[in-house]
Amino acid sequence: MSKDAENTAHPDKSGPNGQRAKPSPRRWLKGFLAIIVVLFAYGLFTRALRDQPKPTDAAGLTEVAFSMTDEAVLAGEKIYWESCSTCHGDALEGGIGPSFLDDNWTHGADPETVVRIITDGVPENGMLAWESILTEEQIRHVAAYVLRTNQDAVSQ
Repeated sequence: MSKDAENTAHPDKSGPNGQRAKPSPRRWLKGFLAIIVVLFAYGLFTRALRDQPKPTDAAGLTEVAFSMTDEAVLAGEKIYWESCSTCHGDALEGGIGPSFLDDNWTHGADPETVVRIITDGVPENGMLAWESILTEEQIRHVAAYVLRTNQDAVSQ
């Protein structure tokens, strides 16, 4: 067999000049393994942060910095229209999701509960968790809008 035929028969064993191919440097392998270790550690770290309990007050309730100012309610109305009205109705009258215009709230109508429900969602009823979509401030604004509108509707 000629040398040319031998080179084409085993291209992985020799280079274009008949030289043997060099294996990848060990540092590449070490670098690749280091990246895998770092990504694994990062995944563990972020999971640990996500699973930490939220700060609680003396009564065991989640602390919620909450303000129902007119500015918060107006900001919440805009976010509600963009994100919530599809399921809860344009005027909070309900639809796929429950109405917010009455006193019959399944999970509670206090600010902490409303913020928690918006944040965590109600997966068994099809409500998304908005935690990864809206900021904490936006969630508080939506809660302010929903609670203020509910107060106005119930007091009439």
